[in-house]
Amino acid sequence: MFPKTTKNFLLKSLKQGEKYKLYKFGPYCLNMSERFLLLDEEVIPLPPKAFEILVLLVANSGYILRKNDLLEVVWSETYVEENNLSQYISFLRKALGNDQNGQPFIETVPKLGYRFVANVVEEIEDEINGLPESWANTSSHISSVAVLPFKFLDHEESNDYLAIGIADAIITKLGNLKQILVRPTSLVRKYTDLAHDAVLAGRELRVEIVLEGIIQKLEDKIRTTVQLVSVRDQKPLWSDKFDVDFKDIFTVEDLISEKVAETLISKLTSEERKSLSKRYTDNIEAYQLYLKGRYYWNKRNSGGLKNSKSYFQQAIDKDPLYALAYAGLADCYNLHSYYGELSPRESFPKAKAAAARAIEIDNNLAEAHTSLAFVKAWYDWDWSGAEREFKQALELNPDYATAHHWYAIYLMAIGRNDEAMEEITRAYNIDPLSLAISRDVGLLRHFGEPQSFQAIEQYLKTIELDQNFWAAHRHLGLAYLQNGMYKESIAELKRAIAIAGNRTMLLAELGHAYAVSGLKRNAIKIIGDLKKRSAQEYVSSYDIALIYVGLNLIDNSFECLQNAYTERASWLIYLKVEPMLARLRTDGRFTDLLQQIGLTSVK
Repeated sequence: MFPKTTKNFLLKSLKQGEKYKLYKFGPYCLNMSERFLLLDEEVIPLPPKAFEILVLLVANSGYILRKNDLLEVVWSETYVEENNLSQYISFLRKALGNDQNGQPFIETVPKLGYRFVANVVEEIEDEINGLPESWANTSSHISSVAVLPFKFLDHEESNDYLAIGIADAIITKLGNLKQILVRPTSLVRKYTDLAHDAVLAGRELRVEIVLEGIIQKLEDKIRTTVQLVSVRDQKPLWSDKFDVDFKDIFTVEDLISEKVAETLISKLTSEERKSLSKRYTDNIEAYQLYLKGRYYWNKRNSGGLKNSKSYFQQAIDKDPLYALAYAGLADCYNLHSYYGELSPRESFPKAKAAAARAIEIDNNLAEAHTSLAFVKAWYDWDWSGAEREFKQALELNPDYATAHHWYAIYLMAIGRNDEAMEEITRAYNIDPLSLAISRDVGLLRHFGEPQSFQAIEQYLKTIELDQNFWAAHRHLGLAYLQNGMYKESIAELKRAIAIAGNRTMLLAELGHAYAVSGLKRNAIKIIGDLKKRSAQEYVSSYDIALIYVGLNLIDNSFECLQNAYTERASWLIYLKVEPMLARLRTDGRFTDLLQQIGLTSVK
């Protein structure tokens, strides 16, 4: 039966500031404080949920742990299906291998659950305090700060975009200073709830200083109360109050940014002071519309992209010189094509025009150069031009995570894998809670070494950030496919479709998985469905080619890929690295296609 102590043990073992246990079994050591598994001297990385499941199993070795109880403990705050648990158990078995007798460490007890069968030895490790190492010194220099979303006393969900937007504006201003580390907006987004404590948030974000603010609407005026809090000392360093007309919110953002900078940095240069007061628009309505646009764009789903595109266009209508809004509009059109929602010949020229207009207005805007780089790589196949734009964006703003992220994918596509991993690591370090970046850390591992379980591990980590992030389920399904885990692959691809709807790329990849796993009739049916669908909407020939590859119909595959070339299909950028196309690479027609796109000569 399920030991009564297990739930309490799990809760207690995950707290910081206590003496943690070491669990040793066979050649392994499970370290609770550092949250890793050691095989002799080698670290075996585990996704957080996999680690928690292993803790439960190891701590209760010899006991049967029921499936429902495991689901209740590990996923206490959300509902997941039993399939999620079985996938993690499968992952753990592959990570652990077998014991000295050739038996798996984790036993399945039919109709009941799972049991850890190895002998486990418990030891006690020294206490840790969980604070950043930099806090141990007594220097007065402040190197890290987090700006929390401002809180509305009359809290309504409709104010969330503004609460995050004001914080984002201050983050952007402070980020230009280069002398301090400022946590990105995506990391602080979760602190919109009024109940969050600044000191606790600072500890979680591992920063020394936290800026928090409260906004109260008084008819057409707003009262903004802000304070800068020392996380270590748990007391304010500075506080102030501003009563202004709502249209003067820009002035408040400028004043707050300048005061924070003066408090944290002993001497500001004239150029730094200028950057603190830089504005991209003076139109409050355009500003609000832009904030709504970015709010929805960051959701990275079909509805979010449509909403964000509308808000960015409305912001431009209010202020035709709003460069950031043009860059946002370009990003919408870029992703519309990337996700297969619009044809490349329809969406990318619009993205290019919007990015070019943003650069025309403000040539020092990293966001705009990044948007243009995306068009040059994924549509123009102008490899050198794309790299110039990426490098210019990163020179303008070295902390712009999206620039590092997209540059990494570009580098992976042209075969510069080591540089790609460096760039995606930088992006991940800047913005570790970005779902897209987290997923693409896995993508680089997946495309670099298709049968690597590191990719699966990373996709599972991404899903733990958001169970409904369809793109992570998609790529997890494709990684399972490369490892011959056909049942798991099909299940994950179906999960992605259930969340995102019948996107053509998802249906095509499911068709490829059906074909490779022997379910050829299912694959052929999807080809028929997609061809019928193409009469009403854009269906990429690249997607259909993937199914033909799975069916080993090589001539059909190349016919579709040539059509995809005519369409300028976005995903042709991955010809050199896409594992699903591996069986085509010895054919001379594949080399011809690479030459047409320019991928044979690019370095």
